[in-house]
Amino acid sequence: EKHAAAPEMAVAYHTRLEGLDAADEQAEADLLATFNALSALRKGKGSAGNLAMIRARLAEDSQLLQTILAAQGWYSPAIRSRIDVPKDKAGGEVVAVLSLVPGPRYAFSEIVIESAPTDPPDLVQRNLGLRVGEPILADRVLAEEARVAVALPENGYPFAELGERDIVLDRDKGTGRYVLPVRPGPRGRFKGFTTSGKLAFGADHIKVLSRFADGELYDSRKVDDLRKALVATGLFSAVSVEPQRTGQ
Repeated sequence: EKHAAAPEMAVAYHTRLEGLDAADEQAEADLLATFNALSALRKGKGSAGNLAMIRARLAEDSQLLQTILAAQGWYSPAIRSRIDVPKDKAGGEVVAVLSLVPGPRYAFSEIVIESAPTDPPDLVQRNLGLRVGEPILADRVLAEEARVAVALPENGYPFAELGERDIVLDRDKGTGRYVLPVRPGPRGRFKGFTTSGKLAFGADHIKVLSRFADGELYDSRKVDDLRKALVATGLFSAVSVEPQRTGQ
C-alpha cells in the first residue's frame, strides 16, 4: 500500500543584523532602511521552505550589504552569516544572523584629472566637486561627473567625452586615488545650419528662431533652446538639433 509523502513543513525564522549601527550613524544615507527594503530575508516574511532556502537568502543579503556599504565608502567590510537553530526544534524560531564589521571608511587621497588643456584651464576641476579627504561615495561621484559632462558643452566643447574613472584603493591606509580621463575635443563656435528630413521651412527661418549668432561660443543650452522653439511651432513630428564637426 502506497502512502503520500507528508508535506514538508515551512521553517519559521527571524532576521538579526549585527554591527551596522556604527556605519549607519556616519553614513549620509539610511543604511538600515535600504537593507530592509531590498533584503531577501525580509521579503521572505519570516518563512522558508527549508534551511537551505534560508542559507541562500543569507548569501544574497551578504552581497546586498557589501553593495550598500561600498556605495557609502566602506569597501572592505567583514561580513559573516549563520543560522541559529533552537535546541528544542519544536519550539522557537530559527534565527538568520548577519554579523558585520564595516572596516575603514575610504576617503579620497588624490584626485587626478587627465585631460587636454581647456579654456578656461580649470573648467573641469571647478565643476568636479570632489575633494581630498571626503568619503568615496558612489552617488556623489556619479553626480559630480554628470556636472562635468554638462558643463563642457555649455562652455564651448560640443564633443566632450568622459572616459572610464579609475579608483585605486589602498587598504592599509583606507584611502583611494581617483583618476578621471576627459577628452574635451575641439573648442567650437556656431557657424551656420544644415538640415535634413521633411522640413516645414528652411535653414534661413531656423536662423531667425535661434538666439545665437555666427562666431558665438558654442553653448548646449542655446542649442536646446532652438530645439524647443522648433517644437513649439507645432510643424514637426520630431526634431533633433545636434552639433556637427566641420574640421574648422
